[in-house]
Amino acid sequence: MKLHWFALAVAAFASPASANCLRYEPAVVTLTGKVTVTPFPGGTHEPILKLAEPVCVDGTPKASYDSRSEKNVAELQMVFADYPFGSQWHGKRVTVTGKLFHAFTQAHRTRVLLMVRNAREAAP
Repeated sequence: MKLHWFALAVAAFASPASANCLRYEPAVVTLTGKVTVTPFPGGTHEPILKLAEPVCVDGTPKASYDSRSEKNVAELQMVFADYPFGSQWHGKRVTVTGKLFHAFTQAHRTRVLLMVRNAREAAP
């Protein structure tokens, strides 16, 4: 009986495994990493944010594209609404603020993408 109560107490105070995971939009995230503008088949060149440490992203239940959780996300395709689309950040360490969404087309080069709201060069 004591073991049963102990197990209930631990379960009540334990944080979920995803407590430190990021969330898809509408949540706003800030991440820092190195940007590499990478060539892909079809002649496109996409800015990819490479993180020093992988992150996880919790899926949003009942969302059409963002329902899938992802672990060990170390690279995110950066999506820009305005020109110059990230090429100015190539080879630089950058802090980026924006919203995450899950890949849903062949043009999406990483499992999780970042719609960039703001980007600035980060300290080395």
